[in-house]
Amino acid sequence: MDNTRIKNAIVSIEKYFETKTGPEPDVSATAVVENGLMCHIQSPDGRSVRTDMSEAVGGTATANSPGWLCRAAIASCDATLLAIRAARTGIELDKIEVRVDAMSDGRGMFLEEGISPASTEVRVLFNVSAKDVSREQIQELVDWVVEHSPVGNDIARAVNMVVELKTGQQLSEPSYVECQKLVSRFVCAHIAVPWTCNGGYQLCCRGLAH
Repeated sequence: MDNTRIKNAIVSIEKYFETKTGPEPDVSATAVVENGLMCHIQSPDGRSVRTDMSEAVGGTATANSPGWLCRAAIASCDATLLAIRAARTGIELDKIEVRVDAMSDGRGMFLEEGISPASTEVRVLFNVSAKDVSREQIQELVDWVVEHSPVGNDIARAVNMVVELKTGQQLSEPSYVECQKLVSRFVCAHIAVPWTCNGGYQLCCRGLAH
């Protein structure tokens, strides 16, 4: 696989961000309930995805749940970053596969028992293979991804969430000042341990505080 195009793009974007001094607004996501529990989520440019819930909770199971989409976001973000970092450092990988598992207590979502609805554990499994690339080199790539993954760090860190309510009004794009309120605090331990004997790695991430 020729990663020249990716590497050139990353070198260019690195130069761009060297001129920046702080956070900027990310692309917003707006969810609209269309029918029952089905949501249509759209970005300002019109691209969209849908979510639904299982029949057990009143949905129609025609799309994946928001929780699954969150895990999918972690998996795809980490896989993408691993491909980016490999291209940037000139390492050719034959396979990049990332799976995200999670544990949660449904009582926190449906019952008022003082139980957190959040995942109690999120586990990211990296399955990476390459020819003429050492285990140490692959581990360095994985460690870099853990440190730089935007979605992974949103989960692993305690992020201040600003909640507003509007009734019957059009939602506006967030301002730069509002985005500055999203200050992160590192509260997660990352432990990398061997996963398979074929060059794969298992990355366990447990939240220590919320």
